Amino acid sequence: MKKSPNKYEGSDWKKFLKTQAYNISKKIGRALERYDDENISWVEIEKQKLKNEYGDENIWVEIEEQEPKTEYDDIKDILEEKSDLFVKRAIVWDIISYSRKLWWEKRLVTQFKCKYGLWITIDNLNSFISFCATHGFIPMIDKIYIEWQDISKIKDIYIFFAFAISGQWNPLIPNTLDNERKKLEEMVQWPAREVLMYLQQIVAYTASTYQYLLWERLQKIKNIWALSENIFAEIAIRLENQIREKIWIESSYLILAGYKDDTEKKTDMEFIIKKTRNQSYQIIPMQFTTCSTKGEKIKEAVIESYLIKRINWWMPQNNFIILSVNWEFSKHITHWDKENKLLLNKEYNDWINNPQEREKIVWSKFPLFIDTIKSEIIQPAEIMYVALHMLYKKYNFRYSMKESYLNSFKKDGKIDRTNRWDVNWIKLSDIFIEDCSVVEITNPRPNYPWILKHRFLISYHWEPMWVIVIYEVEQNTK
Repeated sequence: MKKSPNKYEGSDWKKFLKTQAYNISKKIGRALERYDDENISWVEIEKQKLKNEYGDENIWVEIEEQEPKTEYDDIKDILEEKSDLFVKRAIVWDIISYSRKLWWEKRLVTQFKCKYGLWITIDNLNSFISFCATHGFIPMIDKIYIEWQDISKIKDIYIFFAFAISGQWNPLIPNTLDNERKKLEEMVQWPAREVLMYLQQIVAYTASTYQYLLWERLQKIKNIWALSENIFAEIAIRLENQIREKIWIESSYLILAGYKDDTEKKTDMEFIIKKTRNQSYQIIPMQFTTCSTKGEKIKEAVIESYLIKRINWWMPQNNFIILSVNWEFSKHITHWDKENKLLLNKEYNDWINNPQEREKIVWSKFPLFIDTIKSEIIQPAEIMYVALHMLYKKYNFRYSMKESYLNSFKKDGKIDRTNRWDVNWIKLSDIFIEDCSVVEITNPRPNYPWILKHRFLISYHWEPMWVIVIYEVEQNTK
C-alpha cells in the first residue's frame, strides 16, 4: 500500500498522546483540578530549585535555550500542560506489533516499550495494568508500530486508531470499531485486531477503573494507610505464580478494592481463589492491617459488628478475611522514626511520584518497589500471604458446628509438613499454626444467622508472623 506523507508531525505531532491526556483530564477534570490546586506544579518546583541554587529565577529560560529538548522533554511538556498528576504518575509507551516465524508457524508478537516513567519492555499487558492499578499509575500510548512502521505516517490506519483512542469513551463505540477494523485489515493486509483489543483495554482502565479505584477526588492517593496495602499487593504480584505452582492451586489473585468499597464495605482487597480446576471461583473480601495486638483486636470487633449489620440488613457477606502482619513489618511501613520522618512511606512516596526515581534502573521484569526493600523487612508479609493460600488449600472453610469439622482445627503445628518446596526462599514445611481457635459470634437479633470465626496465629522458625482470621456466615437461620 502506498503510504501518505507524514503530515501529522506539525501541529498534530504526538496526537495519540495529546488525545489521551486531553480525554483523561476531561473525564476526571474535577478530581485533577482539586489535585493540582493542592500541589505545586512540577515546573514551579524546578524553577524554585534553580532560583535557590543560582539566585536568578530567569536561569530556567537560559538553560532551556542552551540545551536542545529531547523526546522525553516533549512528552513531559504534553503531560505538564494537562496536570501535575500526569507528570508524576503517567507511564508512556510505544505499542510494537510484528509477525515472527516460530519454526513453521507465523505468530504475531505485541510488545509495549516504555519511554517515560519506566524503562522496560512489557509482554503481558494484563499484568502491567494490574501493576498500574496497584500504584495509581496512568498508562498512555505515544506511538503505534505495526510491522515496524509508524502508523502515524499511514493516513488510513492513523485515523482508525486515533478514533479508537478518542471514541471509546462511548460504550457503544467498540461495535463500530470492530466493523471498521475488518474493513481496514482487508485493505492493508495487516492484523489490527490485537492492537485494537489492547487499546480498548487501556482506554477502559483510564476511562473508568482509575477513578473507581481512587474515587471522585482521587482521595486514595492521599490516604497514608493505603501505602502498606499497595506494598502488600506488590508482594502478591511477585509471589502468585510461585504459590500456584508450589502449593498446587489452580488460580489465585489479590486485587485492591476501590475507595468506596474500602470506606463503606471495610474491604482493602479481594482475594480470588480457585483451588481445583472444577471448583468455582471464590471472591473473598479482605481487610489488611499492620496494627498492634490491641489494634488487631479492635479491628476484629469492628469487622464482626459490620458483618452482623449486613446480616440484619438482609445483605449478608458470606465470608471475610482479616490478615495481620507483625509489628516489625508495621514499624518499617507505617510508623514514624524518632526524628518524626517517615521511613518506607517517604521512600515509597518519592518512588511513586517521581518518574526519575523509577527510571534509574533498566529492568528486565516489573520494577516493583519491594525490590528496593531489605528482604527481612518484607518477609513476614510474604510468609502471611503464603500461609493464607496454604490454609485455603488445607481446609474447606464453612459454617459448621459438626464435631469432625471443629476437630480438624485442633491440631497445631506445620500447615503442610510434606511440602518441601520453597517460595522466595521461604520453606513451606516450616510455616506453623502456633495457635488456632474456632468460635461462634452470636447475633443479638433472634433467629438471624451467626458467624463462625476461625483465628490462626502463624509463625515461622518459632517467630510469630501474626494472625489470619477467616469468618464464615451461617447459611440457615436458627
